[in-house]
Amino acid sequence: MKLIHKQELKQRLKPVQFQNISKEDSFMYKMGVKAGYRLALQQLNNNKESLPTRTKVEHIKSNYNTAEMNRLIEFVINSACLQFNVNKDNLLSDNRFRKYVRPRSVIINVLRHVSKFSTLQIATAINRDHTTVLHHLKSKDNKNYCWKDSPEGKTCWKVYDIISHQLTQNKQIA
Repeated sequence: MKLIHKQELKQRLKPVQFQNISKEDSFMYKMGVKAGYRLALQQLNNNKESLPTRTKVEHIKSNYNTAEMNRLIEFVINSACLQFNVNKDNLLSDNRFRKYVRPRSVIINVLRHVSKFSTLQIATAINRDHTTVLHHLKSKDNKNYCWKDSPEGKTCWKVYDIISHQLTQNKQIA
């Protein structure tokens, strides 16, 4: 330990607020302070590389311009509306009915996995929050909710495959 640190440690070992404590408590306090100082010095002096550093987060940029993005999003939304036989206005509204949640989930997953749009871009396209998009992506990966091995889950998988196939066949994506 350097001299500066020893002096600082001595000051910390005689705090005013702990003058009227028992010997056992005083001993425990001193041991804790010494151990904490040793650990902090070791971390600062010896292991500077192990301190966490902030890494730069790189955002995925899509290769689409705005017109192509809008056309692709409209195509996916319209296809899902046709397949599930729902109204587009109701699909993009605040409704939480199952008949609208299932097509939204398919739209989200198609846009994410086929076009690699960001969660924020997808959320903006369907008037939702990006956490909703994350929830639907996770539910498909875990085969939960409308992606279960049930008749309605099989419908979601079937529509997902149909729309994905249409997109790749029509070369609508890069």
